[in-house]
Amino acid sequence: MALPATSVLSAIALGVERTAPLAERNANKRGAEKQKVRGDSMFTVENCVREFSEDKAEKTTQGWQFWSVPTDLSPTFNLKVTQVGPQSANHPPHAHPEEEIYYVLEGKAEFSLDGKSKTVGPNSTMFCPSGMPHGIRNVGDSPLRYAVIKANYPRKQ
Repeated sequence: MALPATSVLSAIALGVERTAPLAERNANKRGAEKQKVRGDSMFTVENCVREFSEDKAEKTTQGWQFWSVPTDLSPTFNLKVTQVGPQSANHPPHAHPEEEIYYVLEGKAEFSLDGKSKTVGPNSTMFCPSGMPHGIRNVGDSPLRYAVIKANYPRKQ
């Protein structure tokens, strides 16, 4: 069914009227992509990309941890990569109000949650709910490497 000529002309007129503002909005978006501001922090590709290097990692008693997205960059989420030596853990099971997601990159992990545990390998994901005791330890004979995403806010009950 064809549209009446007046409808087509109205649509074209609306399209022309909106073309300039849309072009301006797109130009503004492109400018904002180059540099975004939140509060007094500047976000650039230089400070939003962190390349891993073991010499930049923080040493722990059982290995190291590397803060890929620390709290000074994102007050909402952190990303940490940790390596733990064979048959060890960085700390005993604990609880906190923030939720966490663990992802095993290499090795064999024993994940505990609320007093129960399960052994998992690479590409396994574990979720830690707010306030629930949890822990991770290397139960293998080679290093365990895992990533942790931590939500830096308590879950609203």
